[in-house]
Amino acid sequence: MEPVFRHFGVRNGANCIFLSEDSIIIGSAMGDVEILDTETFLKISTVYSDPEMRACQSIYLSSSGRLCIQIRNFGILIFQNISGKQWEEVQFIEMNHVGFCNFLIFEEKLIYVSQNSKGRSIICCEDGRKLEIDEVTPMHLSSFSDRIILGSEDGKIRIIQDFKVISEIQPVKDTVFCTSVNENGEIACGYSKSPIIIIRNDFSTSDFEELHYPQTSSGCSSLQFSPNSKQLLAGFWDGTIRVFSIQKLKILLVISNAHSNTVTGLVWKNKRECLSCSTDSTIAVWNFEK
Repeated sequence: MEPVFRHFGVRNGANCIFLSEDSIIIGSAMGDVEILDTETFLKISTVYSDPEMRACQSIYLSSSGRLCIQIRNFGILIFQNISGKQWEEVQFIEMNHVGFCNFLIFEEKLIYVSQNSKGRSIICCEDGRKLEIDEVTPMHLSSFSDRIILGSEDGKIRIIQDFKVISEIQPVKDTVFCTSVNENGEIACGYSKSPIIIIRNDFSTSDFEELHYPQTSSGCSSLQFSPNSKQLLAGFWDGTIRVFSIQKLKILLVISNAHSNTVTGLVWKNKRECLSCSTDSTIAVWNFEK
């Protein structure tokens, strides 16, 4: 399968991606944050370039023009769109956490990971709420309804509600590198090796299923459910992308030439087109109706 379009030249490799109605925002592995036009892929502006070239871990743009940028081992910078291409930094949130965990916009609030004075990881909300989660390393945040989903280095999936852990699930003893939740509340979890785990929405410790793939692809780096929740897209360390059937638990499609390096992000443009980004410095557009 060939992409509809491939954009080259994301300086220093794409580490994360966010798609709004009229722009694509790319965060690079060396701390550059650029805004591209969704149709032409031409650069509109460069919002931020980290002076120490630290990786951009996650990004989010709200409808009000509030742009959140997470720089690894540093903090979260919040910019506001002044007019057109002009952005102004309006807030900085320091983070003590030095890992790879993303931030999350949950119920219109910024949720992120930091550490307390004892070196223990804490889930923080910008409204001041905090949850200590012991001596574990958080790896990935996602959400569903009124619940936060946390995947950790110890292999556990923690379900958080009202800033309390209401359930802990450990399908396998391996680091959780990425998660995705569909509209039915099913959680997909990617690890350093096969399989991908699907946790059904009752969050049972036993009700989970496995999506297997060849070990040659190494780890799963990015997951995204399709808009109808019937398929799961998975990006891997070797640059491949696979499409799985959630009902039949099998591989529907393998895109072996998707990228030449780690797939760092998958995001749907509409019901048929999906964008993928990679540390190989490219963004690809895929049409899954063809």
